[in-house]
Amino acid sequence: MDMEEELAKGKIHARATIELVGKPKEHIESSLKEYVENIDNHPEIKLLKKDYAEAIEKDNLFSTFAEIEVLVKNVDTLITFCFEYMPAHIEIFAPKTLSFTNVDLGNLLNDLQTRLHQLDLIIKQSRFDMKFLSANMTKMFHNLIKLAITDTPKTTDEISKIVGVEKEDTEKFISDLIKKDYLEEKEGKIHIKNEGDKKQG
Repeated sequence: MDMEEELAKGKIHARATIELVGKPKEHIESSLKEYVENIDNHPEIKLLKKDYAEAIEKDNLFSTFAEIEVLVKNVDTLITFCFEYMPAHIEIFAPKTLSFTNVDLGNLLNDLQTRLHQLDLIIKQSRFDMKFLSANMTKMFHNLIKLAITDTPKTTDEISKIVGVEKEDTEKFISDLIKKDYLEEKEGKIHIKNEGDKKQG
């Protein structure tokens, strides 16, 4: 392949770093290779070079990265590459200068704004979904705790085993219910308060 000839067609030669974090080690390393190979399947991106780093463990997770060189069709494709493959770093080797007409720049900025807007909507929807899920999970555990002590008051340890939640987390749920006046603690055991039972929450 004649690089000068390809650049004369308006293509862009760049280097990018793709990072991946997770576990186990073998899965992360194989997933990264599949991810990089998928880049080469893009009709407007040519994968020229790829170098993989061995995964390193940190904070109970493995992190690895790949440095790749690509030849992309144009600036639009480069931006698409950045949004679709989310490189941690990108460096343009050639051309040294990129020229735009006012129309091209306007189209480029509009496309960028559209992609950012779509990303913003996804983030907002994800936050809403997480908030909704968290609220429902909290209500579910609150109900499980109340059911666990409906007939007989129990210790936090006993409640934790019944609802299947770690003691530390169970204590947080119980504390929340006590603050809301649903439960009370007497002599080391958790009781349901009759007046709290009539409330909703």
